[in-house]
Amino acid sequence: MLQFLILFLICFSYGKTQQNSDVIGCGGFIKSETDINYKVVRIQLITKDGIPIYTTEAAPINGYYMIPVYEHGEYILKLLPPSGWSFEPSQFELNIDGETDSCTLNHDLNFVFKGFGLAGRVISAGSTSGIGGGPAGVTLTLYQDDKKLNETKSKADGTFEFFDVLPGQYTVIGSHDHWKFLTDTSHVQLSKERWEIEKPIVVLGYTLKGTVVHQSSPLISIDVLLFRVSSNENNLPSPTCSNDGPLNKNEMSYLPPTVNTQNFVCRTRTNAKGEYIFDDIPIGLYILLPLYVKPSLEIVFIPDQKVITITHKDFLVQTSFETGTISFHGRIVKSTKTDKLIPLTNVQISIDGKPCCQTDSNGLFKLTHIRPTGSIKVKGELDGYTFKELTYTINLNRLIGTVDSSTSLVLSPEKVRVTGRVQCSSIRKQTIRYTDSEKKTVQRFEVEPNTEYSVYVTPGVYIFSPELSDADIRSGVHLTPEEIDVDVSHGSPIDQINFSQLKAKLNGVIHCIDDCQNDLPMLELTSRSGVTNKIDLMEISSKTNEVHFEQDNLLPGKYSVSLVKSKQNDKYCWKESQLEVDLSNSNKTIKFEQTGFKLRIHLQTSNKVILKINQLKENGFTHSIDLISGLNEICLPNQGLYEIIPSSCMKFENEKYFYDTSKSSSS
Repeated sequence: MLQFLILFLICFSYGKTQQNSDVIGCGGFIKSETDINYKVVRIQLITKDGIPIYTTEAAPINGYYMIPVYEHGEYILKLLPPSGWSFEPSQFELNIDGETDSCTLNHDLNFVFKGFGLAGRVISAGSTSGIGGGPAGVTLTLYQDDKKLNETKSKADGTFEFFDVLPGQYTVIGSHDHWKFLTDTSHVQLSKERWEIEKPIVVLGYTLKGTVVHQSSPLISIDVLLFRVSSNENNLPSPTCSNDGPLNKNEMSYLPPTVNTQNFVCRTRTNAKGEYIFDDIPIGLYILLPLYVKPSLEIVFIPDQKVITITHKDFLVQTSFETGTISFHGRIVKSTKTDKLIPLTNVQISIDGKPCCQTDSNGLFKLTHIRPTGSIKVKGELDGYTFKELTYTINLNRLIGTVDSSTSLVLSPEKVRVTGRVQCSSIRKQTIRYTDSEKKTVQRFEVEPNTEYSVYVTPGVYIFSPELSDADIRSGVHLTPEEIDVDVSHGSPIDQINFSQLKAKLNGVIHCIDDCQNDLPMLELTSRSGVTNKIDLMEISSKTNEVHFEQDNLLPGKYSVSLVKSKQNDKYCWKESQLEVDLSNSNKTIKFEQTGFKLRIHLQTSNKVILKINQLKENGFTHSIDLISGLNEICLPNQGLYEIIPSSCMKFENEKYFYDTSKSSSS
C-alpha cells in the first residue's frame, strides 16, 4: 500500500510539472475537524451534461484525492458522500483551459465536512420498522443536552433527516398537532460508523372521521361501531372513542353476519354536526357500522356498513351514512288528560289505511320500515272506543331525543262508549239527556223501550237523565233514577247506565174485630185510567185479627182500593170500604178496619116498628132503632148472640128473635 502511495505521488508530481502534457490533474483534500471515514467518500468528474468522466475515492488516511483530466472543457467536480453527509462546497464548476484554471495552476479543490446526515423513520403502530412506509408531517426535533438544535418533518414515506450533525449523543422527539405516539423519543450515538437512528418514532394511530345524515342534515347521538376485519393478533393499542360501552345482546342481534362481534373495537357517537370521530386508530382494515337501536326507535342506514383501510394518515369517509327506514313505537293510553297514563291494550292499529299491528299490555305498538320523512296517518280501532285519524309528522331528531322508555307518538280515544237500558211499559221511544259537567252542554238521544242503548262521548264527567214526554207522564210512566253521574274521564267504557220504570208497591192490612175468617171480601185495585186488578190476600195460617196484602210493580199514580162484597161475604161492617191512595212518589200502606157485624132486616110494612137489640152477655151491647119499610142494615159492634125484640102496633110471628154473628146476616 505504501509502495502504491509513493508511486501515485511521483506520477502525480510528474504530471503537475509537465505543463505541456495532455493530462491535467485536479486534486485536493476532504477536510474534516472530526474523525470521519474518508474511504466512503467518492469524487466524480462529470460533463456539463451530466455524463460521468472519472470517479475516484479519497485517500483513507488524509482524504486526499486526484482526478486526471485529458481534454480541455467545462466540467463539474462533485462530491458523492454517503447519504446524509454534508460538505461545503458540494461541487466545483471547472473550465479547464490549460492556463488559468485551478487544476492547471495546481490549486487544491478542497471539500470541507460540515456534518453527518442523521436519518430516521416514523412508523405506525402495528407496522414493522420501515415496512410499508410511514406517516408524513410528523415534526421531529433534535436535542443535545436538552438544547434544541434543529427541526424537520417526516416525508411521505415516513423518513426524516437532520443535516450537518457532528458525532455525539443526541435525542430526537416526535410531535404532531393531534396524533398521539406509542414512542415519541429516540436516543442515538452519532459516529463515523453510525449515522442512522435505529429506534423509530411510532405513531399510535390516526383520526377517522365521517358523517351520518338525514336528508343532508346532521343526525346527532347516533352510535357508530368500529370492528377489525381480522382479530387483533398484534395486540394493537385501542383507539380513543367517545363511548367505550360494550355491545349488549340486543345490539348484537342487529349486526349483519359479515361482522364478528369478537372483533369489536369501540364505538363513538355523532356530534351536533352529525360527525363521528375515532382517534388513535392503528393502521389496518376496519368495518364501520352505524347503529341506533333503542326501545323507542330503530334506524336502518344506507349503506349498512363500510370497509375502510387505515394507512399512515387520517382518513375521511367521503360518503355519508344516510337514513333508510326507521322503526319506532307509538303508545295508546285511555286518556291524556289524567296524571297517570293508563295503557290501552289490544288496539288494532292501521297506518295510512292499512292494518299494521296491535298494542301490547303497555299500550305500545311498533311501526316498522317507515320512511323517515313526511307524515303518516295513524288510527286505532277497539270495541268500546272511537279514534280520530291522527296525522303524525315524522321528525327523526325528535324521535332520537325521546327518552328510551317513552315515545313522542301518543294517542288516546276520541270517544268512549256508555251503554245502558231503559225498562218501561211505554211503547214510545224514550229520550236520554246527558250534560257535560264542565262545558254544561246538553245532548240527547232516543232509545227504544226495553232495548240496550250505546252512545259515544268524549272523556269527561257527565250527568245522564231521562226526559219523559207529556203523554208518558199522563200515563204514569216515571223512570228512575232521575239522574246518574257518569265519569269516563279515565277513558274506560261504562256499562249498565240503566233507567227503569218506577214501580210502586202497595201494602195493606185488614183488621178484624176478632179472629179473621176465610170469608173476608175480595180486594180490587183500580187505576185512574179505569184498569182494575184483583189483590190477593195472604193466606191465614193461624188465628189472627189481621190479614195482610200487597201489590208491587205498580206504575206511579193514584189508585182506588175497594172491598168487593158478595152475598157470601157481605156480613161485615167496615170503617171504609174504599180507600184512595197516591203512589206517585212513594210506596204506601193502607188499612181496612172492621167496625162490626152486619144484621140485615127486611120489613114489609109501612107501620112504625121499633127494634130493640140486646147482646146476650154481661154488659153486652144494647140498642134501639126505628125500622123502615124495606131493607134495614144494622152494624153490631161485637161478635156473639143477640136478642132482637120488635115493638109495633102489629103483631109479629115471634115476640123476640135471636141472631148469631157467626151465621148469615139476613133475617
